[in-house]
Amino acid sequence: MQGIELWQPHKGPYDVVIIGGGIQGAGIARDAAMRGLAVLLCERDDFAQATSSNSSKLIHGGLRYLERLEMPLVYESLRERAILLNCAKHLVRPLKFMIPFSQASRRPPWRFRLGLRLYDMLAGKDPLPRYQLLQPKQIKQSVDFLGSERLRGGATYWDCQMDDSRLVIHNILAAREAGAQCINYSPVEEIRIEDSGAFRLTIRHQGKHVSVKAKTVVNASGPWIDDVLNMATAKQPPLVKHAKGIHLVLQAGFPLRHALLLEVPGEERIFFIMPWNDLLLVGTTDTPYDGMLEQIRAVEDDVAYLHRCLAHHLTRTALKQLKPIATMAGVRPLTYVKGRSTRDISRHYRIHEEPRNLWSIIGGKYTVHRKIAEKIVDKICTRLQVHRPCRTATTPLVGSPVEPWEQFKRQAVTLCQKNYPFSRATAEHLVHNYGTRWHKVAEVSRSEPTLAHALTSAAPHIGAEVVYAIIHEQARQLEDFFVRRTKLFYQPGGSMDALELVATIFQRVLGTSQQELAVQKQNYRQRYEVGQELLRATFS
Repeated sequence: MQGIELWQPHKGPYDVVIIGGGIQGAGIARDAAMRGLAVLLCERDDFAQATSSNSSKLIHGGLRYLERLEMPLVYESLRERAILLNCAKHLVRPLKFMIPFSQASRRPPWRFRLGLRLYDMLAGKDPLPRYQLLQPKQIKQSVDFLGSERLRGGATYWDCQMDDSRLVIHNILAAREAGAQCINYSPVEEIRIEDSGAFRLTIRHQGKHVSVKAKTVVNASGPWIDDVLNMATAKQPPLVKHAKGIHLVLQAGFPLRHALLLEVPGEERIFFIMPWNDLLLVGTTDTPYDGMLEQIRAVEDDVAYLHRCLAHHLTRTALKQLKPIATMAGVRPLTYVKGRSTRDISRHYRIHEEPRNLWSIIGGKYTVHRKIAEKIVDKICTRLQVHRPCRTATTPLVGSPVEPWEQFKRQAVTLCQKNYPFSRATAEHLVHNYGTRWHKVAEVSRSEPTLAHALTSAAPHIGAEVVYAIIHEQARQLEDFFVRRTKLFYQPGGSMDALELVATIFQRVLGTSQQELAVQKQNYRQRYEVGQELLRATFS
């Protein structure tokens, strides 16, 4: 495992131990470390493994929250959208949405117009364009694959699209560079409160139990909030209600240049179809979930639900042109409200403290992860009597350029092609995914030219990314690389033609045994085949 950094536990107490390596935990680790605190983040599985890699890939204000009159949530989200658009340019980019107004809609056009006007007002002097109204003819010209419902016009507005798991990874990288220790595949198995009020945590790391001490603890475990909290306190009423959401990844035979926001037939809910990595992402569902969190996956009813939505809005020809690629399934950890449906529970987050110096984050979304981190770390600093302000609102995230994105991208792609034997597609891919750190990935191929070769004919990814993911991004299993460090799993065919090559690199760099790799390859193939069988049942 040459070049792999091993965890050396802090000799004294940590200022804060964070449990959970999704976007909330990663954001808190970054903020706390930037303020000079001694930080340890522990993730049971891989970073972003659960909800944080199965999101809608949006940084948005939440247009639909206006219908619930959740103005503070929308206002805060829009402010955070602008910050992330500026500080994470390589991972957060503008995305245009279109809303057709149809005669069959449950919402009259005036409600859309009012909501969009208010949305822009709450956004303030945001860099994104304002909403625009469209005539029926303009809608039909732009999206001729929509069905023949009578249109009453439409509108466009802007939000942002992002790479969810890479946003987590870049927060982890930033936290580590600021001094935090971040370890994956290291579950916390026990939390004890000592007489002094400090916490003693037992962590299983690489097959051994390690005991660490912490002044404060943050429970950022998402759907597992109650399970973690029950390790430190007597069993109490639930804080979290689970809502399952699934997405479909599809290949389309027609172009989609912007996202579509459409009504679910017969319901008040909305769903979207949006371009994503040259494919389509369709979502999402919202159903209560009481099953095993480790076994969360899409089922036939979920897929059929979204297929009915598509069939209602698309022409029969366009529907036949859709080729299913994969599904995503995640659990939203909502604030528990007895007797209330998950669809009716606010998406606003809540910070819960119990016992003293142990904070749990309930709810929230990607868009406000930085603000949640700021509030949590403010509380920690106050309790520890540390007086250091938050700097994450103005500090570029690791990989984000200072200059405007298009200017940086143009110069970086040119430089990449000039200095390395990469195609333009590969150069653009490296710049898009790694930002200013594209050259660190490219440089890996200097000593071993074969790593400059593409892993698969279906995508621009190269072998150097595997080595970089292992050494710098803590990828420890094949799925970590295919699903979260990259999105190769969501390419047609699941990038199966790259599996053996990637496994060979894992064995050489990480030292993974052939026996363990055989298990990982089998698990990866099984995950793909189960998804394909489910999709074929609906899309055949």
